[in-house]
Amino acid sequence: AKRGLAISLALNGASVAGIVITPAMIWLTGRFGFAAGLWILIAAMWACLWPPVLLTLRRPGALGVAAGGVALPTPTGNPSAVPPIARAALLRDRAIQSVAVAFGLGLSAQVGFLMHQVNFLTGRLGIAAAGVGVALTTTVAVASRVGTGLVVDRLDPRRVAAANFLVQIAALAVLSSSASPTAIYVGCALFGISVGNMITLPNLIVQREFPSAQFARAISLVFAIDQVVLAFGPGVLGIVRDWSGDYTAALAVCIALDVAAFAAVLVRRRANAVP
Repeated sequence: AKRGLAISLALNGASVAGIVITPAMIWLTGRFGFAAGLWILIAAMWACLWPPVLLTLRRPGALGVAAGGVALPTPTGNPSAVPPIARAALLRDRAIQSVAVAFGLGLSAQVGFLMHQVNFLTGRLGIAAAGVGVALTTTVAVASRVGTGLVVDRLDPRRVAAANFLVQIAALAVLSSSASPTAIYVGCALFGISVGNMITLPNLIVQREFPSAQFARAISLVFAIDQVVLAFGPGVLGIVRDWSGDYTAALAVCIALDVAAFAAVLVRRRANAVP
């Protein structure tokens, strides 16, 4: 019953790092230059990573199997009672197709914008305010992920995902059409709401629609497809931005991707299909 919250909390590390690392890198670059600032950040990260790594290595077996960066639950009951699903059969499954397509497109838009966010905000607000905007996005992402995790187990995760895509569309529309700092910060906060849930929701949809013994294979396939698709997001946005001269057309591409993702995530498995 608490799986949504557990996954949400586990994924918050990256978002918390975004609150600290991006503003720190911007400040270090301004103070010491990019190369020196990067080496200072590397040294700090190295010092911070060693204690948890050593602690983990001293506790063999503490880490479970993972898929998409999420610790997988141990299946209950007798796993052999559920026959394995071949990857080819999973690829033909309507539920897997809809989740992979929806989140592949949505993550392409999200990762694409996040990779360009500092440059986009710098052009509109200046470099110092850009760091504030990124920190605001990741702060809201943490709060959003935890808040959704508290209630998502009682909701339809596909509908929650559809709402999440709509929030991302709204955020991109605000960012694209606004010039005032206040409106841009509102757009960053809205975008943070969607960032907080984008990686959590595929896990919850697959967990809800497939037997626990099939979860690892199904979610691994979804994330493998999505990683390939989202890898093109930053490059496509960069090409569109260079071609058009600003980010208006690039954000329009992101909105189009999210509209397609919204439609795809609502496509469910046929009622007579058996996983």
